[in-house]
Amino acid sequence: MLELLPQAFTKDSTALVLLDPDHDRMVVDTTSSSMLDGVLTTLCKAITGFAPHPWVTLDNPASWMAKRLMDFDGGAVTLIVGRDLVLENDMGRRVSWANADLGADDVQGNLMAGAAVLRMGVEFSGRTEFTLTDSVQLNGIAFDLAAMAQPDEDAEGWRADAELMTAELGLLLGELEAELGGRWDYQDITAAA
Repeated sequence: MLELLPQAFTKDSTALVLLDPDHDRMVVDTTSSSMLDGVLTTLCKAITGFAPHPWVTLDNPASWMAKRLMDFDGGAVTLIVGRDLVLENDMGRRVSWANADLGADDVQGNLMAGAAVLRMGVEFSGRTEFTLTDSVQLNGIAFDLAAMAQPDEDAEGWRADAELMTAELGLLLGELEAELGGRWDYQDITAAA
């Protein structure tokens, strides 16, 4: 009975996966490490020679976010600093703001005191919002499909939405990668280790 008990309450779950071999990218729609592990294991078994590796940028995302906040003016044309922010000071205390004035004295004071940026809201081209973490994770991606196009409300509507979101995500990742100085070549990282 104890051996069968873990199987008694199984739960199916799904995760969307975007494979972009032209840009050597894979996006998995999950924040769960066990779900990510399951997806990667399944893909490695299904695709011969499939060897995923983490996205490592040349610039540290936390440093980039801090610099953008210190020079706060609303941001560049395509990547605009959002209004959500989580900082951590040298004592390990976290301070968070939602819909705050990021140029305000309390935000800038924490940054000047050396607080690290853990998460920051970012807006891309007025159509997509997400939260960037210090480990280069994009959380809470929200697409404004109405700003991108107005697809028909038929069976092809889902396909059109998926194509729009995939194209937008590709543009967003390309811009973010460029902002973070590009990415390390995986062969260079493994050779250095």
